[in-house]
Amino acid sequence: MSEDNKDQNTEANPYGGDQIQVLEGLEAIRKRPGMYIGSTDLYGLHHLVYEIVDNSIDEAMVGFCKNIEVTIGEDSIITVKDDGRGIPIDTLKKYGKSALEIVMTKLHSGGKFDNKAYRVSGGLHGVGLGVVNALSEFVEVQVAKNGKLYSQRYERGIPVTEMNEIGATPDHGTTVRFKPDSQIFESIVFDFNTINVRLRELAFLNKGLKIEVEDQRTKEKQIYRYDGGIVEFVEYLNKNRKVLHEKPIYISGESNDISIEIAMQWTDGYSESVHTFANNINTVEGGTHLIGFKNTLTRTLNDYARSNGYLKESSDGLSGDDVREGLTTIISVKLMNPQFEGQTKTKLGNSTVRTATESLFGKKFLEFLEENPKVAQVCVEKSMLAAEAREAARKARELTRRKGLLEGGGLPGARPVQVRSVPRRGGLRRRQREAGAGQDIPGHPAAEGQDIERREGALGQDAEEHGDTRADNCIRDRHRGGVRHSEGEVPSHHHPLRCRCRRQPHPHADPHLPLQIHEAAHRQRLCLHRPAAAIPCEEGQVRDIRILGQGEGRHSAGDGLGDRHIALQGAGGDEPGPAARDDDGPEDADHEADNGRGRDGRRPAFHDSYG
Repeated sequence: MSEDNKDQNTEANPYGGDQIQVLEGLEAIRKRPGMYIGSTDLYGLHHLVYEIVDNSIDEAMVGFCKNIEVTIGEDSIITVKDDGRGIPIDTLKKYGKSALEIVMTKLHSGGKFDNKAYRVSGGLHGVGLGVVNALSEFVEVQVAKNGKLYSQRYERGIPVTEMNEIGATPDHGTTVRFKPDSQIFESIVFDFNTINVRLRELAFLNKGLKIEVEDQRTKEKQIYRYDGGIVEFVEYLNKNRKVLHEKPIYISGESNDISIEIAMQWTDGYSESVHTFANNINTVEGGTHLIGFKNTLTRTLNDYARSNGYLKESSDGLSGDDVREGLTTIISVKLMNPQFEGQTKTKLGNSTVRTATESLFGKKFLEFLEENPKVAQVCVEKSMLAAEAREAARKARELTRRKGLLEGGGLPGARPVQVRSVPRRGGLRRRQREAGAGQDIPGHPAAEGQDIERREGALGQDAEEHGDTRADNCIRDRHRGGVRHSEGEVPSHHHPLRCRCRRQPHPHADPHLPLQIHEAAHRQRLCLHRPAAAIPCEEGQVRDIRILGQGEGRHSAGDGLGDRHIALQGAGGDEPGPAARDDDGPEDADHEADNGRGRDGRRPAFHDSYG
């Protein structure tokens, strides 16, 4: 960009003292509402209701409020009424205005900055009422105090009337009626269920507090009051779940001026349900009270399990996820000067709360486990079962990843394994009978145009046609019965895929060369393999099998033999005959089909105790 263009842009877009603005009063809230309520969608819309209700809850926490009424009226008008002390109506000399008008129109104003009016409270910043006032089309406030009723009206943050006394009343408390500004929010239609859930939570968290919620649009009304507090809260959450112990575990007390309440109960589920609150504010993102609870729960259960023999001292122990599986928990802390992250107060940041929670909960939970061994056993066994499932899942993931690595891309430079589908030739006679006379059977030598006498089979021919390079592996390690080639070419009938533990081929076709009986043949039915099939045989010869003793000629049945070998003998004594059996398929199928006989119907004579 040239210097001339820069000068022209500076003149067109000047930035000087005249561009500095100061947003007065509640104008900043209307300009940047997301900073105060999170957003301008339904979440921010309902947050306006919570801001008003939280002021009433603060009155309840200090013991001055017993009843709260929330009404959703026609045209999205919300009314919140309580019977607390009421907003002060005194005139502040410094400002010349009533305290009511100050808290409604000025940010960071209120009575919760010290611990005199409120020992504990959810309100901290003094902006709640001002935010609602700034983001509403109108707000009407009525205060019942000292036997009198006062009222004032505001429109988009600006007071349109003075605070006036409108009558006498024996009641006390505050009523706020407002309608959200449609110029700010995407929608101003309230959802009854969303408000109902929040108000029910508040009733659980404050024992004895009565909260009524009514929707005049649908004539729906709910009344909540729970004297059991958070114990009933846990029971309500688990009403449709199978619990592992009848009553929830309840722990309460104070530590470092922090009031702590914890109620929890295990179910047979697999997910945890933990809800945390600080000064009745739902800290949906947790915080230091949640961290302290999780750490102490895991440590205490591990210590108890080891000391009572559930776990070995050398074991890894239970993880946090293990002990919280199926656990429903409510954690409620009340403290002075809580530190929340932002105006929406979704996360607690006080470090002292973590220490207090760990100290109080750790001590009292261990006492509970020792006093209630049956409940303790249920808790520990549930956690141990979760640990076993976690370990099994970890091993399954590792196996799947390892398998995928080897089967998927493979290792760099690895030689791919050739896998081809070749029809087997087992059970040929049975398959011929099923197919009928004159039919070609897949895998049969005749069907593939091969020499039946040599019985090379589709497998060997397929390997030769496709240039299978694995035949050389036979020289190294494909034999498993003791017959190994040390040098020379591999015979054509000797294919690596046809090497079997019980059918060891021999590279020579000499009928007088004895074949060593190896262990596999000793254990199972003796069966000669393919090499003998290459020996020519005249038609009409009778095949027979004899046993040769080492260094001896042929022997007849019943001869005493020492170190035994097998040889082939034809009908003429010296002429070799064809093999007794030579099918590649399942032996049982052929044995059933032939009833144990050879190709010419005669049984092979095995003069050996292993036949």
